[in-house]
Amino acid sequence: MKKLLLILLLIVGCEESTTESSVDPLVGIWEGVEITSVGNGTTIIISLGENTQFGSVTWILGSDGVASVTSTDSDGTEETDNGIWSATGNKLTIIKEAKTYIDDNITINYEEETTIYDFSLNGDILEIFELEDGVETTLKFERK
Repeated sequence: MKKLLLILLLIVGCEESTTESSVDPLVGIWEGVEITSVGNGTTIIISLGENTQFGSVTWILGSDGVASVTSTDSDGTEETDNGIWSATGNKLTIIKEAKTYIDDNITINYEEETTIYDFSLNGDILEIFELEDGVETTLKFERK
């Protein structure tokens, strides 16, 4: 009986753990490829990227909840906002940190800003949806 109990304890104690670490599918580096705006009977499609008229947009969403949003104008001027992010269902929340910008003796203070986006994720394509003043805008990103 003691041998049977000992064998059972060894078997139970040696089972593999089934806990898995799950990474949010939004974690990664996202490059903006296109902006589509629809409103007032007009559709406007803007290509984004390094060699485009409108520059590039990169979102980095870290597994630790840290976010970085970098925009680079067509002339190479870069601006980065840092903060945190989270997602629930099809809602993506980005909270940008407060920051101070100084240029040519002009100081601009930006307050913390929270934005909640609707989104859809299909493989390596992330689409962010915004509705403002009757204009529907879709920002399309590709995972890098």
